Amino acid sequence: AGLYRQERGVVYRRLPWAFVLLALGVGFGYFGVVPYGLFYLVKLMNFGQVQPMLSVNQYFSLLFTLTAALGIVFQLPLLMMALTKVGLVRHEGWKKNWRYVILGMVVVSAMFTPPDPFTQVMMATPMCLLYLVGLFFTRRIDAKVSERAEGA
Repeated sequence: AGLYRQERGVVYRRLPWAFVLLALGVGFGYFGVVPYGLFYLVKLMNFGQVQPMLSVNQYFSLLFTLTAALGIVFQLPLLMMALTKVGLVRHEGWKKNWRYVILGMVVVSAMFTPPDPFTQVMMATPMCLLYLVGLFFTRRIDAKVSERAEGA
């Protein structure tokens, strides 16, 4: 009710994609990262000395943290598009600073995953792929903005 007609159009066009990306991220975390990450963590143990004793609380904590983090991380293309559309970052800026963005993705994945390289890579890899998708869309947005500027 508090949005102008143009703003409502933007929300109606972007909100379904936000839900789709959120569901993809949560699904990837639930079906991919959590089972394989737990398998990897348990495989590292020496069963002669240590027995895996996961509590339900620990499992759900890991499950919620990873799925929520991946659901949020999968919003990266929409965030990139929004920042480009508003004019804060241009496509050239995204392209020029890709090394720093990749470093930030690895740091974020290290913060939200258990301290093992397997789950960290399983979180950072889709982030990099989503960054490429975001680059594709920001290039299109920049081209449209340039067209409008030339036409005005």
